[in-house]
Amino acid sequence: MLESGILPSELDKQDYFELLKIQSAKAREERPLQGAEGFKKMAQIFGN
Repeated sequence: MLESGILPSELDKQDYFELLKIQSAKAREERPLQGAEGFKKMAQIFGN
């Protein structure tokens, strides 16, 4: 937890399930695209 910037004294004040969700999050590059972002990338690729 210290690597992520959370002090031990602050850890007890945090929502446990929110911390689990944050820790299990994927890197931006590994996340699936949202619909609008996908269309935007396709338009860039195909030149429309």
